[in-house]
Amino acid sequence: MVDKLKTKMLERGEYGEFFPVNFSPSYFPQTCARLFFGADENFADLAGAKKFDPESAGAVGELSASSVVRNADELPNHLSEFNDDLLGQTFFDNTTNRRFSYLRPELDFYRKTKIIPPKIHYVARMEGLFRELNAGIFIEARCINCKKDLTVAKNFTYPHRKIYCHSCYLEYLEENN
Repeated sequence: MVDKLKTKMLERGEYGEFFPVNFSPSYFPQTCARLFFGADENFADLAGAKKFDPESAGAVGELSASSVVRNADELPNHLSEFNDDLLGQTFFDNTTNRRFSYLRPELDFYRKTKIIPPKIHYVARMEGLFRELNAGIFIEARCINCKKDLTVAKNFTYPHRKIYCHSCYLEYLEENN
């Protein structure tokens, strides 16, 4: 049977290839292809990525059972207004079209550190952090000091950052503490 499968796959040009994107159970906007390589909706369409509602098939668990879903824009703007009544309530983030809620340890942390709780879904916050990282795409650049040609990782958040070669960067650090 293995020989038959391999033969069919060879005939179709599939043998030795990684699984196609349409086999992925992941929500494409939150995959590594998008986060680390900058793949967009056009790429998703060309690659055959499945499109589905991120809240489909019970993916939000107990949040889907909540009868009252409040808009995250209704959340208070001051830390003192975040009380325990908000625990267990379901909020909807319009920017990501996702539901979320706060856990007691999370609210306790925000109170202790005097940080206002975020009004966006935690996955969007993680995406923001990933966008700060250098991508898995390499580009040609030039050291702004000595003009040496370099290959550097692309950064989607800071596309026009200052780029130094290793020795010029060390020199910059010495001069600027």
